[in-house]
Amino acid sequence: MRFLNLFVRWFNKKFMTDFITTVGAKSFFPPALFDPRVVDDQAVMVECHEFIHKWDFWRNEMTFGIKYLFSKKFRRDAELRGYTMSMYWYWLRFGTRVEPDTYVKHFTSSEYLYMERDGAYVLKELAARQQMFIEYEDQFLVQPGAEPYRLIKNFLKIEGLLNVSG
Repeated sequence: MRFLNLFVRWFNKKFMTDFITTVGAKSFFPPALFDPRVVDDQAVMVECHEFIHKWDFWRNEMTFGIKYLFSKKFRRDAELRGYTMSMYWYWLRFGTRVEPDTYVKHFTSSEYLYMERDGAYVLKELAARQQMFIEYEDQFLVQPGAEPYRLIKNFLKIEGLLNVSG
């Protein structure tokens, strides 16, 4: 992570202390953010978000890293999938919606090297995805690329962590 920080720190000073990062199939959690001896809802939600990136990596091992680093559109689409998982996780776990604008700044700021300048696009896309999994979950879970969402839902169900409406 320190090697990666040599490049990232120029646009994201808090990379090593405030951001969870997935490289390949491994997630790196800053020690100050999570105590590895305690499993809490926030840590599980973040790992579900990172699971999307791991899944995408497994599907595109040879090109995922290069595309993520050098294509803003690819990075934007990967993070839209990740933040869709974050919202879906909240919905499955607590039956609550997350305001999509919560995530817009991640797309439009230096956190992800300004991967999308149009915050309205991000807001519209996340809102549409949230509406889809709330109102049309059966269709959401069979669309192309939905397998990791189905896996997370099944995991929460097996662990007894689905909300009453799930």
